[in-house]
Amino acid sequence: MKCFIIDDEPLAIEVIQSHVDTVEGLNVVGTFENAIDAFHALQKNPVDLIFLDIQMPKLTGLELLRSLSHPPKVIITTAFREYAFEGFELDVVDFLLKPVSLERFLKSIAKVLKSEQNTSVPSEMEGSLNDSCLFVQVDKKTIKLYFKDILYIESQKNSVEVVTEAKKIQVRQKISDLDKELSQKGFVRTHRAFLVPIDRVESWSATELEVSDRAIPIGRTYKNDVLKQLQDYYDRKEYRYEF
Repeated sequence: MKCFIIDDEPLAIEVIQSHVDTVEGLNVVGTFENAIDAFHALQKNPVDLIFLDIQMPKLTGLELLRSLSHPPKVIITTAFREYAFEGFELDVVDFLLKPVSLERFLKSIAKVLKSEQNTSVPSEMEGSLNDSCLFVQVDKKTIKLYFKDILYIESQKNSVEVVTEAKKIQVRQKISDLDKELSQKGFVRTHRAFLVPIDRVESWSATELEVSDRAIPIGRTYKNDVLKQLQDYYDRKEYRYEF
């Protein structure tokens, strides 16, 4: 995915550039300290995404955006919160307040990727695809994991292990933090050490469930909630299980 960074502050450009460098497949092909130069560059070299400051001399970021007949996807980067409404009226993907943290940046990139996938899929198929993803830090790299590929997540001593069909990934993050993020994404906390995508569950009892031939315990603290979520989910899917 090719992108431009447009900002009249060199330090702000450096910050966004460093964030971009952590994401595989995202490539900065131009940086500009004024919107006029960026406008001319966009006529010759269309890109997929621009990170756009608002307050710039001669031509503001929003004026630049209005001047483009076919603008790419846009993430606004600014220190001025009051421009958010106007930016979203222009159909920007996201609005980042400076200073931009890596965590917040990655959430914006996830929105861009999701919108890319949604526009390339026929509307009648959208509901059948699980195109949500999770970005995790592994060593000095940022890795994108699709929820649909995750079998389960297991807590280790100082990290978690994300297990997919293809590999196991060690991530220095607390399982409790992932639980907060993933509980709204179809994952269920079965035990203090395990998070499981509910649609990966192949069978269950009152004390454990099975995912891809792995028996995963159901802790007593989590038992009632887990069993209720499982039953509700598979009832909606019109499956029937006998215990």
